[in-house]
Parts: sequence; C-alpha cells; structure tokens
Amino acid sequence: MAARTMPSESQDLPVASLPLTQTQRDELDQAIRGTAGTTLLRKIRDSETAHTNLELALLAFAFSLTTHILNRNNLKNVLDPDMLTLATTQQHSQLRKMMRNACQTSSYSRILDLKMLQKSDASSPMWPELAQGQDEFEFLYDSFVRPYIGEAVDGFYEYLKNNHTKFKGGGRLRPYYAKFCSIVQSSGTGKSRLMTELRNKDVLVLYMNQVNQVIQASLSET
Repeated sequence: MAARTMPSESQDLPVASLPLTQTQRDELDQAIRGTAGTTLLRKIRDSETAHTNLELALLAFAFSLTTHILNRNNLKNVLDPDMLTLATTQQHSQLRKMMRNACQTSSYSRILDLKMLQKSDASSPMWPELAQGQDEFEFLYDSFVRPYIGEAVDGFYEYLKNNHTKFKGGGRLRPYYAKFCSIVQSSGTGKSRLMTELRNKDVLVLYMNQVNQVIQASLSET
C-alpha cells in the first residue's frame, strides 16, 4: 500500500465539499450533536489547548454518521478510515481549529469536507453532476455560512493595514493615489467570502454586487 502524503502544517488544508444537500447536512449536524454529547463538544469548544483523544472521538462520530448518509445516497468508499488516528489530530492544528469552530457553530458536517479525510479517488466526475442538482440559492448560502478555512483573510487584513500606513504617512510622496485595491481571481475562488470575513477583524464591510448593472450598461451602449 502506498504511503499517504500528509499536507505540511504551513499549508492550508485543501477542501473538497461532500455532495450533500443542506437538508442532509442539517440532519448530520443534529445526529453528530446527539451522538457525541454536550460534554465532549463543550470541552473541545471551550479549550484553547489540544485534546487529541476527544477530537479523535468527535472525528470518529462524524466519520461514521457521514458514511451512513453517503451510503444512503449510493456513494461508497468516499471517506478514508485510515485517517482516523491520533496522528491525524496531533499533526494538524488547522484540523483541530476547524473542529473547535464546528463545536462553536454546530456545523459538524464540514469537518469531513477536508480532502485529507477523503480517499484520493473520491473526486469522481459524478460529484459536479450531483452538485448541479442542488438549489442555486442553497449552494450560494452554504458557501457563506460554512466555517472559514485557511489564513487568507489574515494576510489580506495585514495587507490593508500596511497600505493604510503607507498612504497616511507618505505625505505628497506617498506611493498610493487613493485608498483602494483590486482583488482579481476566477469565479468561485472565494473573493466575496474573503471580503465578508473582514467583519471578524472589526472592519466595516459594505458588500454590493453590481454585476447586473454593469452588464445592462454594456448592453445599452452597444
């Protein structure tokens, strides 16, 4: 059996969302909450230190109940049972942080969205087809309420602070013309979620989508 390559701790853990509807995720969250018990969940939620045995227990509950729902949808062998080890929770502080966040938000179904907990061949072509069957609004809503993974918002916040310092202290020789910047990336890569996450940094966020207005203006000019 080939050895499984574990992501380095300096990298964000890749995510591959399981093909579950919001109704199924709500069912899963309720089942995990009832099976794991409030004492275990409270200890993980309220502690800043690692409790790898408790975290492994929560991971096992989530794994078992998620597998049951996936099997019910005729999705077999999606999750990797070899990852249910103490080494998994001990080596990945981001996983532990995600599990603590799940206990704070009761969004336990998101734990198994981590690609490292899935089999390497789980990303089959049928997954996008299943996702297309979900309601578009539900899919969009889900993208904004799931626990935020990674440190992109931390880096962006520091970038904005540095820009503000340079603009404020440079006088006439300041390197920036005005207080704005652009975020350019492909659709669906997390630009909007990045902006809304700034609210957790005590930043006032006024989010507007002007795509329709831009399209209509372009059409009226042609």
